[in-house]
Order: sequence, then C-alpha cells, then structure tokens
Amino acid sequence: MDQEYYEQLYFRLLRKYYQQFDRFITVRWGDCEDPAQIGPEDRNRAYKALYAKIKNAHVANRQTIRRWFGLGGRTLPTRTQIIKLALATGLSVSETVEYLQYGISQPGFQENEYREFIAMYCLDHKTGLEKCQEMIRFYEQKCHMESGWEQISHTDWLREQYDIVKQYSEEEFLVWMYKNQKYFKGYSLTVLNCYRELMNQCLQIFRRGNEEELTKQLAEHGFFKWLKKVNDGYYDDEAIEQCRETKKIQQYIRVKDIERFIKNRLRSPDPDSEEMIDPTDAVSMRNSITIVYASRDRICDLISGVYTEMPLWKKTGRKYKVYRTLRDQLQRVDAKYLSEMLNIAILKEQQMRIQMEIARTTDPKEKEKLEIKWRKSKARVHLINRSDLLILVQYIIFDRYRDAISSENIDKNVAREDFINFANGIMESCGMRKIDESYMLDDVLLLCLDESCAFSEVISSAGEFDDSKIGLDETDAADAVDEAAGPSDLCSTEE
Repeated sequence: MDQEYYEQLYFRLLRKYYQQFDRFITVRWGDCEDPAQIGPEDRNRAYKALYAKIKNAHVANRQTIRRWFGLGGRTLPTRTQIIKLALATGLSVSETVEYLQYGISQPGFQENEYREFIAMYCLDHKTGLEKCQEMIRFYEQKCHMESGWEQISHTDWLREQYDIVKQYSEEEFLVWMYKNQKYFKGYSLTVLNCYRELMNQCLQIFRRGNEEELTKQLAEHGFFKWLKKVNDGYYDDEAIEQCRETKKIQQYIRVKDIERFIKNRLRSPDPDSEEMIDPTDAVSMRNSITIVYASRDRICDLISGVYTEMPLWKKTGRKYKVYRTLRDQLQRVDAKYLSEMLNIAILKEQQMRIQMEIARTTDPKEKEKLEIKWRKSKARVHLINRSDLLILVQYIIFDRYRDAISSENIDKNVAREDFINFANGIMESCGMRKIDESYMLDDVLLLCLDESCAFSEVISSAGEFDDSKIGLDETDAADAVDEAAGPSDLCSTEE
C-alpha cells in the first residue's frame, strides 16, 4: 500500500482519541466523567477504589490490575477476570455485559457455557465470587454427560429459561441445570455458523479473483488459440470463447490441458516469443490453478487471501507499526488458530470433560496431572472474536465496491454504510458490540474502505519508517504498543 497513507494512518492511530479499557474502567471507578481528560491522579484514585474491593478475591495480581488502569503499562483483563471482578464487586448482569462488550470488545454472556450461566445467577442474587465457584464445583462433580452434548443451537431457549429459573433457589437451580446439562455445550453455534458462512463467502471471492487472474494470464500467453489448435474434440469453439469471456475457466477447461500448455510454453525454443511463459509467471499460474481447482475449501487459502500472513507479535520489531498498534483490538490468525476455532465443538467437549474429572478427583497427584492436561486443552479453545468476524465482513464489502471506489464512480459513504449495516446485523445476532468509530479497529476498517484497500493490506504492510518523520518522539512510539499482554488472553475461560 502507499507509504505516505500508511504513515498518515499510523499517526492518526496515535493521535486520535479512542475508547480503551483503561479509560473505560477509570471512568467507572473514579470521579472523572470525561474519558478524554483522565490524568494519572484519576487513574490512581480509581485503581485504589477497585483494588480495595477485590484484593481478597484473587481476581488478578496487583501489578496486572494496575495495568488495567494504564499505570505502569497497559493490559486487557481476560473474560474470566471481568466476570470475577463483577462477582467480587457486586455488579449486575447488565453492567457486566457492558464490561465485556464495551470494555474488552467481547460477546456478552454465553448462556450455553455452564460456568457463565451459573455466574449470571450469582450476579442476580449477589452471592459473590466464592459462592459462584462453589456452585460450579458442585455442578462439575455431579455432571456426567456420557452421551455428550447436543451440537444444535439452544441459546434463545436457554435465555428464555433463565428468566424463569433465576427465581429458583440454589438447589432448584442446580437441579434444573443437571437435568438440562446436554444443552450446555460451551460455545455459541450461532456465532460459529455465522463465521463459517462469512468464511465461505470470502473463499468464493478469493477463488473467483484467482480464476479471473488465471484466465487473463492464460489469454495473454495465447492459451485459447493454442487450445483450438490442439483440441482433441473435447471442447467446441463456442465453449472456449465463452470461457474466455466469462472468465470461468474452472467450469469449462480441464486442469491437465492448462498444465500441458504451461509445460509446452516453458519449453519454447524462442525465448523472445510473446507466447513464451516466464518461469515466475508459470509459478504464479500454478498457484492459481491449485486454488481454483481445489476440491474443497482450504484454510491456507483463507489465511493467504483474506487474513494475510500475520507475523508473530514478538517478531515485528520496528516494522508493522499499524499492526502492532492494533494489538489489543486484533486476534492474530494463523492456520492453527483457524483450525482450532472451526473445531471448537470437539475441543470444548474435551475441555469440559477434563474440568469435570478434576472436580471429581480427590487424589492430589492425579488432580495435578489433569490440571496440566486442562491447561493445554484450554489453550486450544478459542472464542470467536469481533475481529475474526469483522475482517471477513470488510473483505466482502471491499470486494463488492472495489472497482467503483477506485474509479470514483460511487460515493464512498455508500460502501461505508453498507459495511456498517452488514456488520451491525451480524454483531447483534452474535451478542457483540456494534460498529463504533471511537474504537480503533472499527475506525481502521472503515478508513480502509474509504481508501479502497483491503484490511489485509494494512496489517501485512511492513511500514518501516522513522517515527520522527511524522512528528513523534520515542515516548509516543513506545506508548503506541504495550508489550504487556496480547489478545490471546481474552479467550480464557478458566475459573
């Protein structure tokens, strides 16, 4: 992407006021009303007010809690830490949902996760964190689930039932959960299906783009003329012309004929011939063939085409400045992460079975082994985040308006509004916060549409330049990226 625009975008991310968790929590625990005017004294006062409430609850260590307020660095609390904080301080369910959605940009309560279902009950009855943990342990000791959990959507039903059973006593509530334990599968099938649908749309777009590019490259090297000459009767001239015009090469042409053509042109005795294929072009065409003629959807295509190759956070150095600045807003996606996210049904069931084994085990050594196994299992269970969905939505809308925006044949606000409406519909159905430009990731996704560039171009751009070139000193640059924590912590559901 254009280096000048990249520098301007980076400067905007450092200078514009954005909603961040340290400001969110300081406003709620301090006396200040304007998040834009928060100073060190406000942060310290708010930190002391919260810490006095939760210091005996073991929500997090003291230094971590300080960083929640932007004192000595910045870090985001995990989802579990937010729920623990809510239980320890007596927040309501609706207040806790605000912390989850507007504080750390995660979904509201997951009613199909038994721990969160119990936490909602405890928040409504103001029973506190210790009682909540006691109820969770009791449920895990009694739960058996030999037949497994039902892998169909029950979220709406559970939500309706909760309004009834929250009036029950603790014993009646847990008995009801025990009788209906098959519905607590631990993840939202609605969100997973939504992600899969967006993923399929993006893969179709990516394949279509590769198909059009492959057809164009083949036409430039005389493939269709060659095919008419060597045609063994499999094709008729009308089909060949239709393929050239529609650019749907996979529908009309056999892959073996394309390979035969590439080999033929690579062996051309005349290197100056216009029809001669350069080895680099041959590699490009063969890569496109692999994508276009793939027999099934492949995760590697989604990574390379939509998310792009995201570098490891610790290996960005002075490069990838925008990508690093978005760290708290963005989940790093690679093939392993995607594979685990799409197989959450299996992985979550494994994790819950281990949790129940731990609750029933009395042997300390056996419990220790199970806890190690549980930690490994937990690391593979990923809650689908806003960023996972929104990047796919932006890719779809960008493709829809790409040519029109580039040629300035359409008002950019049309694409922007389409993205907002599409994204908000998905966010609402998934229990997530709607698009808000006061949050950094949302703003960048909209800016990319304004400039007619895919979000993947922004995060894959190395963008190595001197910070002083755009008027930043070393302190500004250091504040932009805090190495204290990464977004992977947000997927934790540990007690």
